[in-house]
Amino acid sequence: MMRVKGATLRVKGATLRIKGATARIKGATSRIKGATSRIKGATARVKGQAIALLTRQLVFKGASFEFKS
Repeated sequence: MMRVKGATLRVKGATLRIKGATARIKGATSRIKGATSRIKGATARVKGQAIALLTRQLVFKGASFEFKS
């Protein structure tokens, strides 16, 4: 009977270690997802700023051409 209890305790310990490892992996995954979303947001902001800058430049060039003609 003691052997069965010992084996049961070992299995329970291994199960807890697996659960802990799974939780750590989930935490790391969520941190990576957060970092990815922050990078995507920053990329979108940079794209928006670039488009705004190009639009301003085109409008300015168009205005300067109108003044010349």
